[in-house]
Amino acid sequence: MQPISQAAETNPESKQLKGLLEHLPIGVPTDFIPSEPFYDKDSSGTSISKLDISYLPKENVYIDVAPDILTDTIGFGVRVQGRLMDKEEARNLVERIGKEITALLQGLE
Repeated sequence: MQPISQAAETNPESKQLKGLLEHLPIGVPTDFIPSEPFYDKDSSGTSISKLDISYLPKENVYIDVAPDILTDTIGFGVRVQGRLMDKEEARNLVERIGKEITALLQGLE
């Protein structure tokens, strides 16, 4: 028998169990090794320092949601970069995320 923290739902079409939380690969690529050596006249560059990050915003909000097998709960963490939000706005965001997670779980019961 699986622990409750490994909650799954049945897909009616396939009759196979599908995980409740699945990894969604989004964000900046993490393959920092260039396909070929880059030209660097003073040899101070690295594969990371030569990455083009001009398309990235200067400030971000990072949200991680994951099951905690030891406590059979769902935990989440929020990180706000820069001055994107003040302290009160960040607290409101965290509270809203907590309420949404609670509502989702109640909907599954």
